Amino acid sequence: MQTKGWWAWMYRQTFASIPPSAYHRVMNTLLLPDGGGSGTFVPGNPDILDQPFAVTAHWHTVAYTHVGDHISFPIPSGPYLTPGLSATARPMEALTRVIGPLQRQHPVTTYLGGIHWTTTIHLPEGYQVQYLPPAQQLHNQAGSFTYNLTLQEHSVIVHYTLQLQRVVYNPQQYPALRTLLKLDYAAQQSPIILVRQ
Repeated sequence: MQTKGWWAWMYRQTFASIPPSAYHRVMNTLLLPDGGGSGTFVPGNPDILDQPFAVTAHWHTVAYTHVGDHISFPIPSGPYLTPGLSATARPMEALTRVIGPLQRQHPVTTYLGGIHWTTTIHLPEGYQVQYLPPAQQLHNQAGSFTYNLTLQEHSVIVHYTLQLQRVVYNPQQYPALRTLLKLDYAAQQSPIILVRQ
């Protein structure tokens, strides 16, 4: 994951307040509702302020979804793929609250910056992909968004990028922002479907 702007600031604050020795324990606590997990979670240096803030994670969670002949689940960006993190602060969920009405009479405040996630989902043994959500890409006056899923052997690779152009969007700029965030939200709600072989 690479973050810029507001997202980089948020993650720097988070990791600066937690000693590196506690990363594993904090993540495992957040994952307890899903059966826990194991792996590594390595952030960049929160003191370097003139570069994007990067985080690398390799994590295994046992009970992600119910198992049956078909498995269906959406693929939100980053760690929010894990249900146990749903109670934590979700910047994208807060950001999508601005996409309600068709028009605005007052400016809308967002977060300046960008975020890029690459997530690898390893398929359960005995399953194959029946449906992958289509790739999405949009660049307009508000910013840009890309979402792409590719199948590689027994894994699905998810690439997600969102870049916003400004913090405050005036009523004339709002329609472009609404279009961008609606596509983002729809992509993250569209499920991948696996079928037992």
